[in-house]
Amino acid sequence: MNSNSKSKKFTVLITDYAWPSLTVEESILSGIASIVSAPDTKPSTLAELAADADAIMFNWATVPESVILNAPKCVQLSRFGVGIDNIPLKLATELGIVVTNIPDYCVQEVTSHAFSLILAINRQLLPFSQQTQIDLASPVPRLSNQTLGLFGLGRQGQLMAKRAYAFDMDVIGYDPFIKKQDVTGTNVRLVTFDELLSESDLISLHAPLTAETKGIFGANQFKQMKRTASIINAARGGIIDTEALVQAIQSNQIAGAALDVTEPEPLPLDHPLRSLENVILTPHVAFFSQQSLQELSRRTAQQVFDGLTGTTPENIRNPEVLPYKRTVAT
Repeated sequence: MNSNSKSKKFTVLITDYAWPSLTVEESILSGIASIVSAPDTKPSTLAELAADADAIMFNWATVPESVILNAPKCVQLSRFGVGIDNIPLKLATELGIVVTNIPDYCVQEVTSHAFSLILAINRQLLPFSQQTQIDLASPVPRLSNQTLGLFGLGRQGQLMAKRAYAFDMDVIGYDPFIKKQDVTGTNVRLVTFDELLSESDLISLHAPLTAETKGIFGANQFKQMKRTASIINAARGGIIDTEALVQAIQSNQIAGAALDVTEPEPLPLDHPLRSLENVILTPHVAFFSQQSLQELSRRTAQQVFDGLTGTTPENIRNPEVLPYKRTVAT
């Protein structure tokens, strides 16, 4: 919804959103700001609308440098979600713009979805759903005999470990930012990246997309995995080299994949991954529940309200900006 009310002190640009309406956002912000919802996510459109924006809320849209540079009044960039790989964080920080997100958003939903994919690929649910008689030659190992490898041991990774423990799985994990004491008392054994690749029967990804993680699962890594192993991704599609994954599955280097996110996204209808029987694809829905969307709208809008009214937002991704952050225009 667009509002051009002259009585509002601020202007908040919303680049994109995936839910039916902005009712929640309007209930929180309408008293202080006019909400402008972009008609599309073209950089030229966003740049034009950003010129008057005091804050920008963004979901999946890429907000390039050109948009940020054309937003002289903008004091805050607020992500509907966790990852902030779709904005130029370094430039925003240099310009004194606070960046916020919801780091613990949809942890329950994503881990439930990821573990559902693990169960589906382990139990061969899709192939079995097409059969009228059981094929006893199907590769279905006992789940409790399997080792789950977690790439990333933040909130999602540690909750995945708890879910795996309930199924009597062995759990190993790799995260360069996690130390042994951080997982003391859990069922996770820390390993190196190479050990994660070679020891896991199932590898589940729970890391952000960064310069270090982009394409980190490529041809060489798939060669190190067990031929019976599968990879599960409900994190970011770019962590996996898609072409290398296709080749690894087609050449039987690994057993399969279950993907909620891909690179590119969405996959073209004629993409090879769509025709492989040992690949499960879901359309980036791991985050979704009615409750998670309401929480996302409310908490993101509240952070914008706080930033515009002089209160420190709940989750600031670039706290180093605070000593020289932009001030709200009066």
